[in-house]
Amino acid sequence: MTRALAAVLLLIATAATAAAETPQATADLHGTQGESIGPVTLSQGPQEVLISISFRNRTALVGTHAAGVYAVGRCDPPTFQSAGAMVSQLSDLVIGPAGVAVYNLSAPGAAVDSLVGRSLVVSQPDGSRVACAVIVGGAGTPVLSSVVIGLLGFSLIGAGILLRRRSEVR
Repeated sequence: MTRALAAVLLLIATAATAAAETPQATADLHGTQGESIGPVTLSQGPQEVLISISFRNRTALVGTHAAGVYAVGRCDPPTFQSAGAMVSQLSDLVIGPAGVAVYNLSAPGAAVDSLVGRSLVVSQPDGSRVACAVIVGGAGTPVLSSVVIGLLGFSLIGAGILLRRRSEVR
């Protein structure tokens, strides 16, 4: 019974270490005067990077604005030309007159790691850049897949059965 219990405990430990981490990155979106518009969180999705902008002022970017990832991780106000050229066009930000607290968009086909060290730039329809954020790496978020959760549950049930049988034998 001791070998079986050891095998179950080894299975539990293996399943626990198999938990994956979802890559994440962060940024702080700033306006042309250097003011903080709000934090940005980038999280790896199954086939895209999920981008969430939390606005300190709900009406900071009212209207329609282009968004993109730019080659250089620099945001020197007021023009943000230091961010270089666009490497990935994102969907437009369309914010109504009442504003928003959080705006979500995505970068299809991208990986968080490929965006770290670049900039997120928001532009007016005329192309003038109005906000910029340098994307920096962050800690991943632990995620347990359903397979790992199933293995952990099965292992714990098996360990409980073995321990009960062992106590009944004595």
